[in-house]
Amino acid sequence: MSLKDLLVSKAKVTEEEIKETIDGYVGYDADALEVVLLPGSAKLDATKKILLYLVALRGWRYVVDAPPKVAAKPGEISEHLGIGGGTVRPVLKKLKEGRVVRKKGGEYMVPEHNFHYVRELVRGAKEQTVRRPGERAKRKGLGTQTRSEKDKTGPKALVRELISDGFFAEGRTLGDVRAALDRDRGYKCLVTSLSGPMRELVRGKRLKRRKVKRQKGEVYEYVQAG
Repeated sequence: MSLKDLLVSKAKVTEEEIKETIDGYVGYDADALEVVLLPGSAKLDATKKILLYLVALRGWRYVVDAPPKVAAKPGEISEHLGIGGGTVRPVLKKLKEGRVVRKKGGEYMVPEHNFHYVRELVRGAKEQTVRRPGERAKRKGLGTQTRSEKDKTGPKALVRELISDGFFAEGRTLGDVRAALDRDRGYKCLVTSLSGPMRELVRGKRLKRRKVKRQKGEVYEYVQAG
């Protein structure tokens, strides 16, 4: 395998991460150039709504030709989300201190490398198990798993087993993969935790990825390579 096999489009990866993070919670009104909260966000707390809003702002470049700004001031966030300024400002301060968001010129934004953190937090992972940016894992008991150990027991290894079983003879979405791991392997996980392992298997030419249209819009399907 040459280094050319590792070529990826950063823009495509970023667009996919944004979609996976905000899907079902916020949408775009291209006419009014506004980010709109969807019914799925109703039960989320203020912190998650603010993070989703800021991540959605980063996605405007993939929606319209002349995207509006990708950051927002506390007052703008408060107005768009209907959350009082007395709540928005302390949340932003805490997120900034935790290096989840950045502040520049009075405006706040979520850096690309923190999209995964926001996605895991919003999608239901317990907050204490989602490591904040820059936070190191604490050793407990005999210590944490090494990378090689995770490769043998984690989702990537289990997906390899599905490949060997012919599961990807037809196109499968991340939701299909998650359901199969739960049903056939007794492995429960978030859909978003599969994105990284699936990308690695695509880069390693074990799988191919293609975009298809479904009732809820365009999604990626994975099919066995070769």
